[in-house]
Amino acid sequence: DVTGDPTTARLPALDADGEDPADEEEWHGSGIESIRNVIYGVNDGLTATLGVLAGVGGATVNPRVVLIGGLSAMVASGVSMAGGAYLASKSQREVFEGQLAREAAEIEAMPDLERAELVRIYRSKGLTPDEAATIVGRITQDKKVWLETQAREELGLDKTQFENPMREGLVAGISTLIGGVIPVAGYLLGRFLLGAAINGFGALVIAFAVSAAFLFGIGSARSFFTGKGGVRSGVEMLVVGSLVAALTYLVGLLFRA
Repeated sequence: DVTGDPTTARLPALDADGEDPADEEEWHGSGIESIRNVIYGVNDGLTATLGVLAGVGGATVNPRVVLIGGLSAMVASGVSMAGGAYLASKSQREVFEGQLAREAAEIEAMPDLERAELVRIYRSKGLTPDEAATIVGRITQDKKVWLETQAREELGLDKTQFENPMREGLVAGISTLIGGVIPVAGYLLGRFLLGAAINGFGALVIAFAVSAAFLFGIGSARSFFTGKGGVRSGVEMLVVGSLVAALTYLVGLLFRA
């Protein structure tokens, strides 16, 4: 509805409590993003550690060597993912802050040109010249709102897109570490159940069985984000994990030979 005051026609509506519904839904962005990162982190840690366990298990029958390899892969994956996620988030934020600083300097140096740019953007969205000019006039009264709007409309940048680097590093590292614990725990369970009577291959089979169950569960959880069926996503993840384990085990056998 563009009747009446075009600025009030586009102001966010308030709910019955007088609050902006967008504020109530902010948890969707950060909350869902964190859950998604946890799921993918657990999957990465599980797959990487299972691959190392299978590779080392194929190369040697010494259970201590296999266990050390699995533990090393678990810790290395967690630390690597934590560092990678932290640096990636930090770099994205630094790029955003640099572009925001340049945009702020342009607003200070040539405000009329920046206002005209915003008007053109809103005109391209279907607003009349008067509507666009009125809205831009309201926006540019507040320098902070102006800068954020200019960055979002002109550069496609929104500060809500950029997560806290420290938090992202911790989420990625801890979730990857938890994923790595699963195949190691499965291998330990196998050694406990089978003892020394059967070679390490039996323990690897149990480790794979435990990991396979989690892989299917994690794949099914991914369907919440991908929109695919839970069973289909679970099977896809299970197939990928199985291929990783099989290939690394074959590589280990080659080294044993």
